[in-house]
Formats: sequence, C-alpha cells, structure tokens
Amino acid sequence: GFRILFGHRMLQAAKKLGVLSDLQFGARSGYMCISCVLLKRLSYDIIRQLRTTAVAFDKDAKACYDRMIPSIGVILARGVGVDKSVTTTLATTTKRMKFHIKTAFGVSPGCFHTTSTVAILGLLQGSAAVGALWALFSSLLFKVLDERFSPTEFQSPRTNRSTRRHGEAFVDDVTLWTLATKMTLLQLAPIAEAKSQVWERILWVTGGSLALPKCYYYGIQWKWTTTGQPKMCTMDDTPNVAIRLTSEPNRTRTTLIPRQEVSDGKRTLGVCLEPQGTDANDFQHKIAEGIKLR
Repeated sequence: GFRILFGHRMLQAAKKLGVLSDLQFGARSGYMCISCVLLKRLSYDIIRQLRTTAVAFDKDAKACYDRMIPSIGVILARGVGVDKSVTTTLATTTKRMKFHIKTAFGVSPGCFHTTSTVAILGLLQGSAAVGALWALFSSLLFKVLDERFSPTEFQSPRTNRSTRRHGEAFVDDVTLWTLATKMTLLQLAPIAEAKSQVWERILWVTGGSLALPKCYYYGIQWKWTTTGQPKMCTMDDTPNVAIRLTSEPNRTRTTLIPRQEVSDGKRTLGVCLEPQGTDANDFQHKIAEGIKLR
C-alpha cells in the first residue's frame, strides 16, 4: 500500500538522491522527535558558551497536511522516481473523494468535493503517504532557504569544529536560527525577519500557511555586570527589537510576532526549553503533568 510505496521506497530513493533535508526529523525512519529537541538544547548551550547574539524563531503551520497542494505533491514524488501509476492513483483519489460530515445525529446527506472551479487541498490526512510527502515539501522549503541565505554557523567552543544549518523541524514545528558574534540584536533581527518571511512565502506557495499567533521568537544579546559576569539581556534591555511578517495573500499588512523573555520556557514538542538553560518552566511543567490524572 501507500506505506510501502511512499513511506519506505519513496523516502529511501529521496535520501539516495540527496533530496531529503537532514533538518526534517518527522516521518522518517531512524529520526526521532527527541533528536530534534536535543539539537535545540545543544544550540542554546553553544550560544551561552560563546556569548553569541542570536534569534531563535519558532514557527508552526496551520493544518499542514490538509493544505498541501496535491499537484505539487505528485511532482515531488515523480521527481524522486515514484511510478506514474502510483501518483495517478493518489491524485485521482484526492480529486474524486467526497467528504461528508458525521455527527451524533448521523452522516450528512450532502457532501463537498473538488469541482472544476474549486479544489479541495490536502493529501489524505491519516494515510501513510501524507507524512512522507510532507518530508519532501519541507525539504523543498529548506532548499530554497539554502539558495537565498547562508546557513547559520554553530562554532565549537574549541574553535576546531563547527556545523552549519538553518534550523530543525519536526513535521511542521520549525525553529530557524540566526547567529552573529559581532552584531547587536537590533542589527540581527532584520536578517531573521527576512529569513522567516521567505519561509512564510514559500510555505504559502505550496499551499500552507503560518499560524502567526502561535509563532514566537527569542532575542538573545549579552551584557556584563561590573564584576564581569555575563548575563542575557532582558526585553527591557533591548526594547526596540521587533519582527513583523506578512501572511498569505496580504503583502501590505504586517503582524508583530511575539517575543519571549529569555527566562520564559514556552512549550514546544513537549518540552519548555529557554535560552537561559535553567529549565525552571520545564521542571514545573513536569511536576504538573506528574500529578495530573488522565
């Protein structure tokens, strides 16, 4: 079925061809959510060790599987060698499928479906194909970022090793990083804004959309006390930093993205990591979860 054709054969072929991005940790054999979380944790560790100015921008997409454009999914699948008969079956199924509404009162007699003027987006939410196809979609997004921006460099404290990447993703939960050692946060924020705006644009072109109310970022800059102790600047220390994004077809109206305090761990992927690394919020969250009856 689709699990074999898309979930295994297609992804294996895409990996051999170098199409799959190593930054996507979802829907892939041998990749785990905890690995994505660990990478984020280690990134914060490096920022603290090197006293680096940084912007960590966390993004979430709206119903990513239900907004995928079927024709683009077919093109991406064909591009890595999926047989035409398989992609035709997928496209025909999504095109001819009829959707009824089921409630406590029964199934609705009417339905909605794709017509000659209205297309229903999505690639079979819940099927074995949709996760694998999203891996190709997100890999395309990261490829465009590679063409438009230089990947962010994470330097080892020993200076003899470094890695370069834009960020990491687990399905549609994405963190994009922008780091600099010789720039202020006020200078770095426009670069992070431009990178995130490109991500929003290419996500929109492929059918998706950012859930801007659920997006946020951390702005990290350092200051030193009179005794030479380094501390992360609070939002009050850098009040003029702001990131705004346009969304969907509206290219004139911008939305101010919420900025989080560096001591405030906001929950993503089940954990509450924060740049300061105290884990106070995550500790309280684990206590609350431990005593809650489910």
